[in-house]
Amino acid sequence: MSIRTRLVLVMLLVGVLPTLIAGFVATDQMQDLAIQSSQTALEELAKASIRSKALVAAHQIQSYLSLHPEIDPYDVAALETNHDLAILAIQPVGQTGYTAVFDAEGITRFHVNPEIVGVDLSTMADTLPEFWAILSASLDGSTSEGYYDWREADGSIRRKFMAITLVEGTSLRVAATTYMDEFTRPAQAMTAELERLSALAYRRFNLFVAVVALVSLGVGLIFGIRLIAPLREMAATATRVAQGEWDAIRPFPRRDELGALNRAFHSMTLRLKEMVQGLEQEVAARTMDLERRSRYLEATAKVARDTTLLLDLETLFSRITASISEQFDFHRIGIFLLDSSGEWAVLRAASGEGGRRALAGGLRLRVGREGIVGYVTGTGEPYFAPDVSEDPLFIYDPGLADTRSEMVLPLRARGEIIGALDAQSTETEAFNEEDVAVLQTLADQIAMAISNARLFQHAQKSLETERLAYGKLSREAWAGLLQTRLDLGFARDERGISPAGDKWGPEMETALQTGRTVPGKDGAASLAQPIKVRGHVVGVIDAQKPKESGEWSPEQIALLETLSDQLGAALESARLYQDTQRRAARERLTSEVTARMRETLDMDTVLKTAAQEVRQALGLPKVVIRLCGSPPSSRTAGGVRGGDELARSDGEERSV
Repeated sequence: MSIRTRLVLVMLLVGVLPTLIAGFVATDQMQDLAIQSSQTALEELAKASIRSKALVAAHQIQSYLSLHPEIDPYDVAALETNHDLAILAIQPVGQTGYTAVFDAEGITRFHVNPEIVGVDLSTMADTLPEFWAILSASLDGSTSEGYYDWREADGSIRRKFMAITLVEGTSLRVAATTYMDEFTRPAQAMTAELERLSALAYRRFNLFVAVVALVSLGVGLIFGIRLIAPLREMAATATRVAQGEWDAIRPFPRRDELGALNRAFHSMTLRLKEMVQGLEQEVAARTMDLERRSRYLEATAKVARDTTLLLDLETLFSRITASISEQFDFHRIGIFLLDSSGEWAVLRAASGEGGRRALAGGLRLRVGREGIVGYVTGTGEPYFAPDVSEDPLFIYDPGLADTRSEMVLPLRARGEIIGALDAQSTETEAFNEEDVAVLQTLADQIAMAISNARLFQHAQKSLETERLAYGKLSREAWAGLLQTRLDLGFARDERGISPAGDKWGPEMETALQTGRTVPGKDGAASLAQPIKVRGHVVGVIDAQKPKESGEWSPEQIALLETLSDQLGAALESARLYQDTQRRAARERLTSEVTARMRETLDMDTVLKTAAQEVRQALGLPKVVIRLCGSPPSSRTAGGVRGGDELARSDGEERSV
């Protein structure tokens, strides 16, 4: 039986007008309470979701900047052009909302609308005072949130909520905002239904009031209590639902309007529960993904720290494979490098028993033709196979039969592909697109470490070659100097400094030949220390002390060796200086002689000047310059010359 039928019967029988009025007033109050409770619960859920989105985006930006110390968070141009940072800064909120980033000056740095980037938000203080009040409250570094009205393009006004949080360690703030009616639409539908039922009840009430003249207070009171009891129960249930008790609502076994209202409220609660659970699952999934990426980034940073300072390639390969195996749950790791021809990718390091067998077998793959490694080294693009059994690029190897999924990342250093990093797993779908994006950073750091080690080895070889070449030149120069200066040496005793002469003790001869410190035959009195220049012995220091002073101590010997090294360096510098002076004098003399010879264009005068200047420059007793038209063997006998003596200088000038 419907409420309308019951009202008619009651009004006709007892006419309980006051009680009915009280019942409808109570109904209206319970309706308002149910609507208010539902809207409050939805609004609180929406605000919590918006706050969570702002905090998640701020944490992601902070993590990204901490893992990229090369990015200056105060460099506006670098921030605004960073594509990865823009992805983290601009994220969806709800159905139409979004996150944005501005700095401590209120200047927009990242926004879903590119026209807003770079805009000073204080210019909106007059048109959007509520918006500016929320934003300005966060400029001192504190969090801020609140409601503001937003005018749509059609002129309509919609209510928005915005939450702002600080990116720790930077001047950036993340703002998350969206329309509140996206979350309160279920409550609005419920409100409309309640208003419709209320309007219907009021119309019926007015009809019955016109008919009923007298009412029975007692019967009406009892009927009113029975009428509002389900509504009170629904109001209490709505409060429990607002507190998170989703199973508190139960459908009434009634077929009247209250039953319909209860069923509508139950349906709305179920939809709201699904929406909240969906949001919670999405937040949980994003949190797990963020934690996974954070672990990857932390592991990447640790691997980079372990390998950055290594400059020996073999040690570097061993450390890379060990660090990756330790930090990441990968079954097998391989490092391929291109050979000198660039046609083959050669396996240089590997982890796991199968990988080591392949390394021992000299595994190599043709670039651009064989396997996933060949594809990646040929194209320079990362590639992952969720299931290698279905991947056309995968090459089956019996020694690696347990591989189920594979990811290969290019090793790129200074703009060139130098190899590939191969990661394999015994599980299918062990890698995804996000893993590739995160681990590519690790591959780039490994490539740079390998490139630096190669450059260091090349530099070492070049330095060694240069050192050997210069050492050879230095030895030749010292050999020539010592051949011309056999008496080069001095002695210092209590009488002063004097030439050393040709005195060479046997210990000095031994030190000269062996290049080692040699004590004298008397044990404690003398010590011969070789003088070395670039590893070549050029002389000997013969140090002597009184016999009563005891033996030479290790400290004294070490000091004498140090002084010998410094003496060798000083002698080399002096020799180089003398060579420089001689070259300068020779070049100056050559320039002067050449200038004098070029003072005239007369050939006889040029030859005479040349003979005179060469004789004077070299200090020679005689110089003859001849111009010959035929070789000496063809000259005629009896003093007849095949060529004329054009110039001669033996102390006096002569004419031809």
